[in-house]
Amino acid sequence: MPENKSWIEIVLMPVVVAAVGITGTVLITKQQNDSAEMLRATELEKTQEIAIADRQIKVLELFADKILSPDQNQRVLALRLLTAVDGDLARKLANAVAEDESESPEVKALASQVAKDVTARGYSFPVVASYKSFDDAVAFARKIQNGESIYTPEIYLSENDYYGVTLGGYLSRQEAVKRTNYAKNNGIAPDAYIRSSHKWGDNLLVK
Repeated sequence: MPENKSWIEIVLMPVVVAAVGITGTVLITKQQNDSAEMLRATELEKTQEIAIADRQIKVLELFADKILSPDQNQRVLALRLLTAVDGDLARKLANAVAEDESESPEVKALASQVAKDVTARGYSFPVVASYKSFDDAVAFARKIQNGESIYTPEIYLSENDYYGVTLGGYLSRQEAVKRTNYAKNNGIAPDAYIRSSHKWGDNLLVK
């Protein structure tokens, strides 16, 4: 043992080494837990997106079946089913019916109204961040507010109990794409994505 080492160094060295080891273990474990939680959240979101897509496919199959029916009531029902489909696609289908010269005036009028309604409403959300903690979501949203974004951030509670920070909500698919690209191109969120849902409720961010 070197003679220039004091008894304080000899006593404290094992303690310091142990403390560093414990701290490193805690940090690594936390990082692993955070990564696992993020992975679970991502997998759940993908599963939910697939489920939503499956439901919309079934609705579209019903629409395709009923819109070709000779019974006008069935064609009316087909148009009403479009309210359960993503706004941009629903708008295109409704407009196609409205422009069909062989269709009855009543059905064409309803188709025009459905196209207008789904365009105004929509169920697409341009998501720029997702947090388990509401406070973290608010902090990120305030950061966007204090920046130079042309879009006002909003917060919604998703089906998996994560808080999604978005650049607006209940938009048409076309508008959501535009805002998602804006977030990517302006450094707000390079991994921004679109989420479609009928169950995100109201904006939780207090103005």
